[in-house]
Amino acid sequence: MASKFNTLGRISALAGIALIFAVSTTGAMAASTPTNQWKFDEATAGAAAVDSVGSNSGTAFGNPAPQPSTEVAYTSPSNPGSMQFDGQNYYEVANTLSADFTICAWIKTLSTGGDWHWIGANIIEAEVGGYGLDYGFGIDNEGKLMFGNGGEMNGAGNDNNVKGMTVVADNTWHEVCVTRNNTTGEIILFVDGNQDASGFTGVGLLTANPVARIASGTDGAVPFVGLIDDLRLYTQILPGTEIASNFETDEVIYQSGVGLANTGNDSRALLALGGSLLLAGAGAIAFARVKRAS
Repeated sequence: MASKFNTLGRISALAGIALIFAVSTTGAMAASTPTNQWKFDEATAGAAAVDSVGSNSGTAFGNPAPQPSTEVAYTSPSNPGSMQFDGQNYYEVANTLSADFTICAWIKTLSTGGDWHWIGANIIEAEVGGYGLDYGFGIDNEGKLMFGNGGEMNGAGNDNNVKGMTVVADNTWHEVCVTRNNTTGEIILFVDGNQDASGFTGVGLLTANPVARIASGTDGAVPFVGLIDDLRLYTQILPGTEIASNFETDEVIYQSGVGLANTGNDSRALLALGGSLLLAGAGAIAFARVKRAS
């Protein structure tokens, strides 16, 4: 009988080690830091949209100005507000877009735009009249995500679009992202952590317009009416796994009656406790899900 318990103990120990290894390799991914981030937590209409990681705060335009809202896509990590746009108000920020980039935002809207990037219901854009190294990221005439820009393609300057497959203009919160590779011209669209579409546009630094608009446009764009939250710009191409990880929930191990929250920070204490629970045989292991802290 003693040998049976010893064997069980060895099996439990091995299982505990495997558990610790599995969680540590999946939970320790470091999140990329955006270059600009507008959380839209302002409490006063018309207040500057604070860039929480950079120095590119937005100036409000319109009468009435963009209105703070307490309706948000998620509440953990702390997210006290979003911004309501009525189709005639917007923010302006400096166009700091890099050659390679990722743009992400949470949106809730019913707005649909046109079938080219300069006439979309744009989340953010920096357009110029006629051909130029400009861009627009928003919603097309079918209520789907769209990104387009002017750039060099096949030896000539052209405007090109990439359109998504999923309707996002459905009055439901969605996290939408676009990545752009300036070497190849590849554009990838993401909706709620999943790749939605990909294609190619022209290359070049998209700064012909030094000013970018949030929730509006300068070249015939359709008004954006709805909510925008947590708009982020990155100077690198985020891999699809990280975009999915930022949206999806993390698996959190807990023992019956003992909840263990993973905030996305160093999880060594969680791993040790999870492993010790298994080694001690302290009940069944279950899974819970919480939003990853960004």
